[in-house]
Amino acid sequence: MSTAELAHLMRKVRDVRAGGHDAWRVQSTGEKLAVAVVLDRADWIVEMDYTLAEAIDRIGLAWMRSQSRNTRLLLRNFLDLLPSPLPDSRKRAASHLARS
Repeated sequence: MSTAELAHLMRKVRDVRAGGHDAWRVQSTGEKLAVAVVLDRADWIVEMDYTLAEAIDRIGLAWMRSQSRNTRLLLRNFLDLLPSPLPDSRKRAASHLARS
């Protein structure tokens, strides 16, 4: 991942941290999937009617390989310094799964 691509992804993740689920919903499909992976939000991947395998295929296996656990942790830990209005969405994810 290039520096420019990483900066773009960090902006998208910051947008979601500042604006919550609504900010995530307006991103492109690829951006939403990448942000969901960085933030460990499998419930958002499910909400998009993607399986994990489909999300990886959409994002790209090369991108996923470049996303070491340490890179994701670094992004999350850096962003943890910022206030997050994200609500607990477990109930929403559970209701989405119940409808499927």
